Amino acid sequence: MTDPQLDHLLNSAATPPGLSPAFASHVWQEIQARQSLRMSVWKRAIAWLFQPRAVALTGACAVLIVTMWWVQKETPVQQPTAIPETRASLAWMRTTLALSEEEFARECAQHEGQRAECARLCSQLQEARKQLRLAQQTHGPGAATTQTHELHVKSCEQTALQHLKKVATAMNPQAAQAYVRQMLPHLPADHETLQFITSTAGRPD
Repeated sequence: MTDPQLDHLLNSAATPPGLSPAFASHVWQEIQARQSLRMSVWKRAIAWLFQPRAVALTGACAVLIVTMWWVQKETPVQQPTAIPETRASLAWMRTTLALSEEEFARECAQHEGQRAECARLCSQLQEARKQLRLAQQTHGPGAATTQTHELHVKSCEQTALQHLKKVATAMNPQAAQAYVRQMLPHLPADHETLQFITSTAGRPD
């Protein structure tokens, strides 16, 4: 007999029709036994909580949780370090500008954060220039298709220039000037870019 059936019999005001007095007595005994067992389990659980060993265990767990929280709170978050490829590609900057390890690490971290975007823009520009050369060879310099590719190349170059300026603005002024000058052979050196180099050179640290 399930618990709901027993509860129904327990809450009934009289013995249901067809139920023998002997069976009803058996049901009552089973109900009382189960209630007694439930009460016994609760009493044992409550009694265990007040035992010295249980109190000590609970206190130890609380101390452990607080300690872990405090250690996690006080542990400084380590900044990601630049990968060796970035340090190698910027090694010229350290030697040319006599940067300290801290300054060089800061510049590497700056470039590392822009690495994916820089690679995407460079790839985009290279592909645009490749398509322009093919159009010039196939359709001639004055063809409409060639002019469309020329506009696309100029758009890619301007996007790359804006990214270059964004990176340089966050750099050490001397490092930024050297970096822009090194990258200019790969990009059109328009008047705005040359003005940017001049303003970067005069910017305070």
